[in-house]
Amino acid sequence: MRTMVVAACAVALAACGGGTASDQVAQAVTDSPTAVVDPVDDVYQGLTRAQRVRQLIMPSIDTLDPAAARAVVRNTKPGGLIIMAQGNAKQWRAVVKAAQAQARQLGLPPLLIGADQENGTLVRRLRMPVTLPGAMVLGAAVAGDAERGSQAATNVAKVTGRWLAAAGVNLDFAPVADVNVRPSNPVIGIRSPGAFPGVVGRAVAGQVEGFDQAGILSTAKHFPGHGDTATDSHLGLAKVTHSRAQMARIDLPPFQDAVDAGVPAIMVAHVTVPAYDNRPATVSKKIVTGILRERMGFDGLVVSDSLGMAAVASRPKLAVEVIRAGGDVLLMPNDPNRAVAQVLAAQGSGLSKARVRDAVEHVLAAKQRLGLLEAPPTYPPKPGTKLTRRIARDGAEAGITVLGTCRKLVGNGATVIGSGPVAEGVRQGLRAAGVRSGGIRVVVSSGSPGATDVWVATGSPYAALNGAARQRVLTYGDVAASGWAAGQAIAGRLETLGGLPVKGPKPCARVG
Repeated sequence: MRTMVVAACAVALAACGGGTASDQVAQAVTDSPTAVVDPVDDVYQGLTRAQRVRQLIMPSIDTLDPAAARAVVRNTKPGGLIIMAQGNAKQWRAVVKAAQAQARQLGLPPLLIGADQENGTLVRRLRMPVTLPGAMVLGAAVAGDAERGSQAATNVAKVTGRWLAAAGVNLDFAPVADVNVRPSNPVIGIRSPGAFPGVVGRAVAGQVEGFDQAGILSTAKHFPGHGDTATDSHLGLAKVTHSRAQMARIDLPPFQDAVDAGVPAIMVAHVTVPAYDNRPATVSKKIVTGILRERMGFDGLVVSDSLGMAAVASRPKLAVEVIRAGGDVLLMPNDPNRAVAQVLAAQGSGLSKARVRDAVEHVLAAKQRLGLLEAPPTYPPKPGTKLTRRIARDGAEAGITVLGTCRKLVGNGATVIGSGPVAEGVRQGLRAAGVRSGGIRVVVSSGSPGATDVWVATGSPYAALNGAARQRVLTYGDVAASGWAAGQAIAGRLETLGGLPVKGPKPCARVG
């Protein structure tokens, strides 16, 4: 970095008006202002016009080959990368170190390294020795006890962030802030904390705090809300038919909670909201600038959802549209170099230079928040497996939900029927509670087993809301920690249980 120090020149005695020469020189040095260096502006000024625009692109790394990562950086000279290849922390760290080294050799600022790590069973790419519970578990924890649930969300996010940091990642595309009010939603579902804005907002704010404690940038998504759509935006353009009043009451509050909690980044969805604009939100200035920036007061990093998704990929000037709308990061464009060329060509003609500069400065400000503009990336040690398992179980216990009879059915022994992480977790939880083999049937499955004693539902919660089983236990995903919590819950070992984060019957406060 350049340093800029403004020093006074020594002046003649006659011009200074009295005092000895040494006094005047000392006074001149003492009174001279020292300009405060702005690292963001400092780096911005040191980049060429093309390098500045390239800070806006974030291509993907789809391999665990460090040489391939170097090639992506060498060929695109980006501001960041997203790791899409599944791997463990050691494998990712090797890939990231190679990519960062290549950026350094090219004279570029350190890279933002993004990942999709939502936990749970649906979206997780970093392989950890313990699978952490997903968003709806945290929503259930908040629904049961707001303070306990918020702390569980913070703890899960913090340990997630520590694993990501050890892998070289500094930006997680989580938490999901969508309010899943449509049970048949094909893309969100249990990726959301629930169907109530207050529950979702508390779970999201807790996660923002946890990622911050781990030194990781979090990203609230998918603005302005993907929770009431019938289309998967990976496959086509989704529509949110809510009125402005419904958006203000249902969809927007969790994002405002995230903004108020200091979320560093927000991802914009490929959805249309005709109440505001018929254009996809990703390219809507009314939504990104008008609502998110101006009305909600967000001044952080705005990231598009993947630009390779079918909802928007065919738009011929997509990169320019995203930046013009108020976005800062072009995530996974099909042709990164073409996206850069589009933005460069449009500057001053359909795309203001001030908007481009604003976008670049948002990217650099995110890097400065991580300390990357003044020091090289660091790779802290991984958190321990025992610690991760404890946090996973604590979060799962806070969010386990029991419906139906609240009476303990497994007192005389139980037989667990099913396979997979939750089934094994249930067995462990029951054994730890002293429950031996017996006649009570505990069926572990995603679909309804019909009239049985206990159904531990591992999938979407909606089918289990009014199932035929006498006791229904919702785990919101096939995660071993939630199986442990289910076993402990039905054995009566948990003093308090999670609530129900979607509309349905009143849950049990405890089993006894």
